[in-house]
Amino acid sequence: IGTSGDEIWQVSSDDGSNLIGDGKALMSSHSSSPIGISVHPNGTFATCGEDGILRVWNLFDHQENLSFDLGMPARSCAFSPDTTGRMIAVGFGKPVKDNARTINGKWIILNISDKG
Repeated sequence: IGTSGDEIWQVSSDDGSNLIGDGKALMSSHSSSPIGISVHPNGTFATCGEDGILRVWNLFDHQENLSFDLGMPARSCAFSPDTTGRMIAVGFGKPVKDNARTINGKWIILNISDKG
């Protein structure tokens, strides 16, 4: 679960309890709230947000593997359903267009294996 305080929490789907157990967030992710979160079975997850950065993380050690400057606020991200986890779709926009870099309704598909 992403919060407005830039944290990601790991909670139980049964009762909503914190799975970390010490009352702390799993991690901090963005300079603003992470709006889009997508998990892939290969052990990675991606986050994006109003800071315009797509981040790809290791699911097990919570370390950032890659980051991409998207150039505008992002609202959603989703891995392709294949087994590789190389392709991520990103949707852009913001409730209020506050600058020329914000384009509501735009989307892209990134091949994350092209970076690094």
